[in-house]
Amino acid sequence: MGGWVDFSVRNLYRQLILYSVEQRIKKLERRGHNFNREKIVKEMEAVNPIAIFMVFGGLIWFVDDSFKFGMFNLLFPYLRIIFYALILIGLNHYFGWIRLKK
Repeated sequence: MGGWVDFSVRNLYRQLILYSVEQRIKKLERRGHNFNREKIVKEMEAVNPIAIFMVFGGLIWFVDDSFKFGMFNLLFPYLRIIFYALILIGLNHYFGWIRLKK
């Protein structure tokens, strides 16, 4: 079961990346701009995890505010650290500053 769920989430994430890339290309084509598909793919791979995390944080805040659990104040410092880490990972992915050798 775990392998199926993992594959399904990876498939959904890959579809999200492809959808984001296609939407960005369509927008650039409508405006008449030139584009580099590989650059757009790298950009979407760097930006989408940050956007998903922000939606997740907003959902936690909304549920916490609605039900008055008080958990958001406890989680906020950790969410902020994860947010900054995702930004650094995304920047590294896009610019390729640090590369791991296999």
